[in-house]
Parts: sequence; C-alpha cells; structure tokens
Amino acid sequence: MPAVGLEISYINNDQLMPGDILLKYGDGSALSGLISWGQSLIQSKTTKQGNSNIVHAGIMLDGENIIESQGSGVTKNNLRTHNLNYDYEVYRCLLTNVAEMAASVASLILAHHSASKTAKYSIAGAAGSLFKNHPAANIGVLNATLQALSTGKGQKFFCSQFVVCTFQYAAAQNGLSAQSMFELSNSAYSPNKLKDDLFKSQFFYKAGMLQRGIRI
Repeated sequence: MPAVGLEISYINNDQLMPGDILLKYGDGSALSGLISWGQSLIQSKTTKQGNSNIVHAGIMLDGENIIESQGSGVTKNNLRTHNLNYDYEVYRCLLTNVAEMAASVASLILAHHSASKTAKYSIAGAAGSLFKNHPAANIGVLNATLQALSTGKGQKFFCSQFVVCTFQYAAAQNGLSAQSMFELSNSAYSPNKLKDDLFKSQFFYKAGMLQRGIRI
C-alpha cells in the first residue's frame, strides 16, 4: 500500500499512455513478502531510502494492457479485467518517442515469447539484482539480448529488468546512450531500485497512482 498521510494523485486507465511504467505494491502474498524482505535488507545495509513494498514492474502497451515478466514469462494483461487487487505507481517518460518505442520493444519481445517461449521469467536474476555487483549499461549486451530472442535462443528476464531493458534499447535507438536512461546493466534493477532511479531521473516523472479495484 502507498504511504499514509501523503497527498496522492489518482489516475484512471484512460489517462495511461504507451510506455508508462507501472510499479506494483505487494499484495500480502508469500512471494511479495519475500521480495519486500530482500529489498529492505539491502536498504538497511546501504542506507538507501525507498519503499521496499514495491515488488513488481511492468510497461504499458496502451491505455489498457500492461506487458510484464512474471511466472509464465513475458505476458500481456488487461488492467480493466486483471490485476484489479493491486495499487500501482505510474511513472511517465518525458520523451514520448522513447516511451512509445519502449512499448514497441516490449510488444516485440512478447510476440517472440508467445510464438516460441523464448522470454521466460528469471528467478535467479531477480535474486541477483539484490545481492550482486553490476556493470554499466552496454548497448552491445542489449543488442545481443534482442538478437538471442529473434533467433530463438531465448533470454530470461525478471520484471523490472524487462522494463529497464526496453527503455535502454529505445533510448539508444533515439540517439541517447543506454546509460543516460538507466546507468547500470538492466540486471541490476530490482523493483525498488527502479523506483529510486525513476524518482531521481531527469527523463521521468510520477504521473500518479492507479488505485486497486478502480479501472475506469
């Protein structure tokens, strides 16, 4: 749940745009609790601030459908009929062309996975994002990732890694460096670290909250 006592601006589905990043609050499940615990542990060791209750991330394809990496791999869900029991923070990229391309990249990865199951979920990657040191973002690695998908070799993603990957690639295709959008390798971004970087980024702003049970 979002913090109590803070002024919150709520938005609805009709205000969502392609490329919006949705950060999901935990639902009280065992998996959400484990992710939250791991993130809070890292915070206590690094003195970093943040909300460890952010446990998942996805990217909007349009005003209704979110593309996300979860148990079955990269999948698409309609927010008007699915995920109704979750609150989301919504972050929007100031560069519309980058946001729209990121959504297109996500759609392309989804298409590859739907056809040949090449974009599976990475449990090990999700754990590694919390406890490993990670290199800087590298466009060569990003190109190799998409090449592996297109040739059927496959690539595993965890949720926030998938989102960061789409934006790093989109930035590079629009004349920016992948590092300028997100500094580190996409494998470094737990859901909470993604929120921290979005909050500080010159390219993103918080568009509002999408409230549970309200999908107008």
